[in-house]
Amino acid sequence: MLTAGVLCTCCSFFNHETHSINYSFQWFYGIVSNSPYNNTWIDEGFTDFETHLYFIDRKGQSEETVYGFALTRIKQDEQHKMLKPAHLPISEYKTGGFSSANYKVPTVKLWEISGHDAKKALSFLKTYIRTYAYQEVDAHEWFRFV
Repeated sequence: MLTAGVLCTCCSFFNHETHSINYSFQWFYGIVSNSPYNNTWIDEGFTDFETHLYFIDRKGQSEETVYGFALTRIKQDEQHKMLKPAHLPISEYKTGGFSSANYKVPTVKLWEISGHDAKKALSFLKTYIRTYAYQEVDAHEWFRFV
């Protein structure tokens, strides 16, 4: 269960990914907000990105292992002509492509921006949080920051 500032776990199948994702939501959407209708990709992308970094930086998993699923999902959506830009309102995904656009593409792009370097990526996230804590970020401001 996740609620603002509180994370409770009670399931025997609780895992590290769920834990990392839920803590990430405390920062991305909790501390730095965005419109869940118009800019879902901002908090979802950052949360997914931070989760990927957790597995690379803390669990020692390879970049190929961690990003393999995201890249495969993006490629599948491209092949099926379902891949759409990330910065669209939710209503624009009625025909599909939501997951790749709002989770996978931002995650992969953030990894590329960070030069495939976990330490640089973590520094980027820290700067983002310090810059925008307790504010709402929209797509225009996010692109300006990056």
